[in-house]
Order: sequence, then structure tokens, then C-alpha cells
Amino acid sequence: MSKFFNHRILQRAILGAMVSASIAASAVAAQNPPPINQEEHINDSLIAAAVGALILENCASIKPRYFVIAGKVKALESYALDQGYTEDQVDAFLDDKEEKKRVRREANAYLRALGVVKDDPDTYCAAGKTEIANQTLTGEMIWSWK
Repeated sequence: MSKFFNHRILQRAILGAMVSASIAASAVAAQNPPPINQEEHINDSLIAAAVGALILENCASIKPRYFVIAGKVKALESYALDQGYTEDQVDAFLDDKEEKKRVRREANAYLRALGVVKDDPDTYCAAGKTEIANQTLTGEMIWSWK
């Protein structure tokens, strides 16, 4: 009986140590997140916003959903802070001219893959309607009156 008891104590101690290590690793990861320009959710969200901006700039029949956009911006800010980024890091990333160019390049590539042709508003409108119909993040931030 004592061997069983000692074995159970050892199992619990090992399990407890594993759980503690997992929690500690999670806390360290939250305190030391990857570079913000490599965080997938943040980047995907910014690219989706840039796609929406390009559609809005080039298609007169598609309009922004201001309240939805404001809510998504607030949620993304909260997400970034929850991941361990500071407000200064977020602000620096959003103000970085090279990062803005990178996000815009990725948004343009995404739109080209949807069949958008530069200087052809109809293709931007079609892409916007596709985004709306597919209920993508971009599609949630825009609406079409045609």
C-alpha cells in the first residue's frame, strides 16, 4: 500500500510540476510576445483593414461601417495588450512607414488574387461585394448600396 501511495504522490507531484511549468511558460510568452509585425492575428486584421480601405478608395458604391470598424479597432487594441505588447509598441508599429507599406503591399496582392485590376473601379466593387458575401473581416467593415 505504501508503494501505491508513494507512486500516487509522485504522479501528482509530476503532474503539478508540468501544469506549473505550462502556466509559467504561458506567462513568459505573454510577457515576451514575438515581434508585433510577426503576430498573425494582428497582421491579418491590419491587412483586412487595408483591403477595405483600398476598396473604399476605389469603389463609390461601397461605404464603411464606422461603428463596426471602431469596435474592431478597440478589440484589436485589447488583443494586442492582452498578448503582452505595450501601448508604445502598438503605436510605434502602427506609425512605422515601412510596416504601413508592407501591409499595403499585402493588401494589394490579396486584391489582385481576387481579380482586382488597378484603376478599374468595377473590379474593386466586385471584390468588395465578394468580401461582404463571404462575411470576411473586410466584408464586416464595409457595405454596398448597389
